[in-house]
Amino acid sequence: AIMEGEITQGVAGANGVVKQIRSAHEDENTKAIVFRVNSPGGSLIASEMMRDELFAAKEKGIDVIVSMGDYAASGGVYISTPADYIFAEPTTITGSIGVAIALDYIGVNFDGVVTSKHGGWDPTQAIDEDLDKIFAGWGADAYDRFVSFVAESRSQSYDDIKKIAGGRVWIATSAKGIGLVDEIGGIDDAIAYAADKAEL
Repeated sequence: AIMEGEITQGVAGANGVVKQIRSAHEDENTKAIVFRVNSPGGSLIASEMMRDELFAAKEKGIDVIVSMGDYAASGGVYISTPADYIFAEPTTITGSIGVAIALDYIGVNFDGVVTSKHGGWDPTQAIDEDLDKIFAGWGADAYDRFVSFVAESRSQSYDDIKKIAGGRVWIATSAKGIGLVDEIGGIDDAIAYAADKAEL
């Protein structure tokens, strides 16, 4: 799962992953980064942190190749958008281009001083029409951003990606057919491709 914080068992902690990416792109000998993604997704903020650091590598002329494992869904797709090329295992589950707004992400909690109309709201209370519009707006903005990132990275139109988004998942062979991945192959194929691209 993609979360903020450090890397722990079963958690791709963004702080730790960002440090690894930064260490690679700050090394002048690095010509390419093969980024292995094996995640069902997670925090939007954590995904954004990793994505930004991969773009920092690309700005230095470093090739970014993604190798998808068993699954690379939702945030796993989000963090793959800087890739120059994407490999996926034949049985990789990918896609799930969608956004679920979690209460901790949007800052809803049970303490603090109430200073606004909805400041004292908690999940045990009903959601009125105004609050529902606020939540829907946050989700819609994040979803549009996600679809736009995927469209740009895959050289497709926003409308084409939106047709295959909406949280739907795809096995890699189908994902290749709709342009979400470039090639079926494993980590060794990704490394060989990166080495060839970097002329190593």
